[in-house]
Amino acid sequence: MSQAERAWKVLQELTNDKEAPGGEDFDSWTLRVIEAIAEKLKKVELK
Repeated sequence: MSQAERAWKVLQELTNDKEAPGGEDFDSWTLRVIEAIAEKLKKVELK
């Protein structure tokens, strides 16, 4: 499994995204995962 595939799997677990966008490199996938984690943390902090 490539790094992008692994990042996509994590992103799916964190969000409701069902389709992977094409043409992105690993850095952009990493950023997407970080953004999803940050969004989850904001929701937890609000509770």
